[in-house]
Amino acid sequence: SIAHGRLFHFDRFGDKVRLSCLRAETGAELWRFEAPTEYVDTHGDNHGPRCCPVVDDDRVYAYGADGLLFCVRVADGALLWKRDTLKDFAVEPNFFGVGSTPVVEGELLLVHVGGSPAGSAMAAFDKRTGELRWKAGDELAAYGSPVVATVGGRRRGFVFARGGLLAFDPLRGA
Repeated sequence: SIAHGRLFHFDRFGDKVRLSCLRAETGAELWRFEAPTEYVDTHGDNHGPRCCPVVDDDRVYAYGADGLLFCVRVADGALLWKRDTLKDFAVEPNFFGVGSTPVVEGELLLVHVGGSPAGSAMAAFDKRTGELRWKAGDELAAYGSPVVATVGGRRRGFVFARGGLLAFDPLRGA
């Protein structure tokens, strides 16, 4: 992802996921955030991550294949908050782990968690604090990212979950 004249790259090296911030013009590394991971997909193929980092103003969000959701500061990569979505929502494992890039909508970070039967196909977090604002839907996760659009004059969210298309109100989760 590119923003603020920087390239934000999310990858894995050994037993760590890392979010690197590089100067877009030169490729010079400005900072690096790393976190441990033990994730192994069920096919032993590629252990992630599978999502692009999401840049919003002074924050960057990264969602690892192991379900760890991180928010770091754009300026220096300092961790601001994190959530363990697999643990928090009793997520049933996918073949290749988490693979859906979150979306910022106003003050919310919308995440396709897929934590059925916990009613958390989608979850919305306060983008500043990481606090859960709502959760909705019983569909298991898939790899499509949520999309938000204005339809008929109202904001609507859509995500292709494992069982089909889930439509939701992005502000309230209905």
